[in-house]
Order: sequence, then structure tokens, then C-alpha cells
Amino acid sequence: MSVTPTSEQSAVASTALAPGQIMLVNAYAGTGKTETLRLIAKANQSKRLLYLSFNKQTALKAKKRFPQNTDCRTIHSLAFRTVGNRYKDKLGNPTPRDVIQRFGVQQPYIAVLAIEVVTAYCHSTDRLLSEKHIEKRLQKKYPEVLPLAQKIWAEMQDLGSRICISHDGYLKLWSLGLPRISADIIMLDEAQDTNPVTLKILLDQRDNGSCSLVFVGDSHQAIYSWRKAINSMEEVRESADFIYPLTVSFRFHQQIATNASKILNYYKGDPVQLIGHGPSTSPLPPFAVIGRCNGSLLARALPVVDRGGTVHFAGTTDKDHWDPYYLYELQIPLDLLYLKQNQRDAILTPQIRAFSDYKEVVDQIKGDGQGAGIDKELEKHVKLVDEYGVRLPDLIDRLRRRSRSPETADISLSTAHRAKGLEWRRVEMLDDFATLRNETESATFDPEYLEEINLIYVAMTRAAEAIEYPADLIAWLGGQP
Repeated sequence: MSVTPTSEQSAVASTALAPGQIMLVNAYAGTGKTETLRLIAKANQSKRLLYLSFNKQTALKAKKRFPQNTDCRTIHSLAFRTVGNRYKDKLGNPTPRDVIQRFGVQQPYIAVLAIEVVTAYCHSTDRLLSEKHIEKRLQKKYPEVLPLAQKIWAEMQDLGSRICISHDGYLKLWSLGLPRISADIIMLDEAQDTNPVTLKILLDQRDNGSCSLVFVGDSHQAIYSWRKAINSMEEVRESADFIYPLTVSFRFHQQIATNASKILNYYKGDPVQLIGHGPSTSPLPPFAVIGRCNGSLLARALPVVDRGGTVHFAGTTDKDHWDPYYLYELQIPLDLLYLKQNQRDAILTPQIRAFSDYKEVVDQIKGDGQGAGIDKELEKHVKLVDEYGVRLPDLIDRLRRRSRSPETADISLSTAHRAKGLEWRRVEMLDDFATLRNETESATFDPEYLEEINLIYVAMTRAAEAIEYPADLIAWLGGQP
């Protein structure tokens, strides 16, 4: 950024932090949080700073922008230096196949559940893996899962075992050793998506009085609770010594800011009035389609490749030839087709193999008849099967072969989850997001619904110049284009 810092940014950068103090910076979409962190580092040249991000590429980009007094890393890279490097020859995620072969498990789903228990433990702050990390109903129904999970965790730590240890596994081991991080100020980026073990590691540094902490993120972009992430912005709010907002967005103009504010005002109870100082003058990709479900994006992409066009899916890389097969779960609609054709041997995904027949799938997507209990992702895939039938395998194969880089593709597509942190000149939102409830209804919403609202807010704030909303959102906003 070459612009003059806003008064909000200047207030953050000029705050003198004493050891043990916490500063919370709630940076709304496009408000220059990375630049604000750079200003903090610049204002504390005599101190040692540590910038932490969850993504390696983000850390590498920050390294080019931050002054010499700031070390830019991921939390996993810190853990790797002292613990993870011991396991460099067996890094990876334990697979159900590995567990079945090592422990003679008869039912694949038992292996899957046990690995999920280990993952939940690794994300937690608990010292021991116990019944706390498995749902009570699953513990009662499958009592063999917990002992199996404990065996898996033991062999993950065993250098002589073929069971791999995940990155979260060695991070957990590092945390159990109560590590000390050498820094005067630790700045955590994207703090709204921290897992509990990472938050504990950082708070331990504060508690021993050796450093101060800066948590920067957007509370309304917390969209990964299904990965056991917690919104540390809210977790530390009561104990924070300083709390600042960043509300001036350099990404988009005032109409986009006003519409995003309206969503946050009503659904999240946040009275913020975002200020749009955009559109951004940075070079941005021209256009993207953003949806909630993979199936909706496939429905948009397949006609393009059927006409001979090319596509890009956000999150894919040149290393994988831009192939969206894994990231966007392209096997699921194929397996649904095989299930419909009664070709069970061709089904690869456990999710679809678990259905007894195609009728059970159709029954599951009906919901209660009044719009509740519908598996929207599955519903979108079923529509693809019904529309394309036996042509579907060829079309998906063609889509994989015609996937390109964002610079060369005819159209870019992204889920709202993968769109976080990205921006385009223009955006089209699909109509598969959560239904917006009428303003006359009670404004008390459950956490799962609020996370769906967060996804809508993320999608609404990706465009710099223009955004096409779905019809229900246009109506909710009062007809704003």
C-alpha cells in the first residue's frame, strides 16, 4: 500500500505494548490488515517481532514487506524446527488403509472414526487423548474406536512405525513440551481461524511475561469451525488490553461497503458502518463466480467446458496442473451416478458407499418438506446426475483436462471458503447460500447459521468494482443492484 495510513491504522501502530499485554485488531474485509501489521513492526524497530500466519505463502509474502526486525513464519514451522524435523521421513496424514493394515481393523469406517478422534485431540489443549475427543453417541455405539485412536497416536509418535504423523501431530507434541518463543511481540494474522492448541501456545507466552500479543483478523470471517478452528478474536476479547477496529476498506466502493454492513448489523449484531475507499487500484483478476457448494460450481463449469471453454478453480496450483478433482470433490457426483446405475464396485468415496441405494440419497435431500434438514451439497450433485446422466464421466474428465491458470482460463470459480483472502474486479454470487431469514423474525440465530452468514459476508466482500447478488439477497437488501 502506498496510501497514507488511516487514523485507525495510526492508532494501532502508535500503541505501546508492555510485556504480557494483548492488542486485538478487528480488521474488516479489505481494510489493510497486513499493512497495519507492517506499521506495528516499523514502529517497534528496537524490538524483536514474530509474524505468524497459517499459510506458508502468506508468510513468504510478508517477509518481503516487513522490516528486518520481524521474523515471518507459520506456527507449524516453529514446531518443525524442534520437533517436526525428527519425523521428516514419516510426515503425512494417517490413512484408513494404513490403520486397517497395521491393526487388522475389519470395518473401514472404524478406522476413519479413529483418525478423526486423533485429529480432534491434536487440535485441543488436552494433554491426554480420551473420551473427550469423541462424541458420546459414537463412543457408546463403537467402543473400539477410542482404544484404536490411542494406538494410532502412539504409533504416530514412534519413529519405527509406518503410521505417518501429520503436521498437526508434531504441533501437538511441541505444545505439550510448553515451548518458549523468543520474541518481544508476536502478531497472529487471520486470528479468527485459530485452533485451540495454537491459541494456548501463544497465551502461554503472554502468561510467562516474556512478550506481548497482537491478534489481527475479522471476527465475521470465521468459517472453519468444522475444522475445529475457534474464533480467538472473541476468545481473548475480555482479556485484551487494547481493542481497535479497522473499518476503511481499500478494496471496494461505498455501495458494497453499505450492503456488507447491513448484513453484519442485522445478523451479527455489529453496528459497524464500513467505509468504502475503493475500488482497489491493484492489479486484480477480472471476474469470478463464487458459490457455497462444490456441486453448484460444477453446474456452472460443465457447460463451459462442454462448449470447448476453459476454467480455473480457486485453490488449484500449477503443481497439480490446475486439476480441481480433490479440492472440489469431483468423485462424489461420479459415485452418485455409479450408485444410481448399481455399479457399487466403481464407487470410491466412503460417503456415497455408505448409502444402500440411490433412493436413500434422494430421500436424504428431501428434508422435512418445509426446507429444513436438506443436504444442499448432496442435492446439487444429484441434480448434476439427473441432468447429465451417462455423459457425466466424460464431462468431468473434460473439465479436468480443460482446467487452467487464473490468467488464461475463460472463467474462474471458487467456493466462499476458498475465496477468503482473494479478490477480483467483478464477482457473481450463486444462489446456493443459506436462506436469509426475514427481518421481522427474531434476530437470535444459532452458531451454525451465523457461520453461514459469515460465508455470505466473505462472498459479498471479494469484489472491487461490481458484484451480482442472488435474487434473495437483492430482495433482502431492498432491491439494491
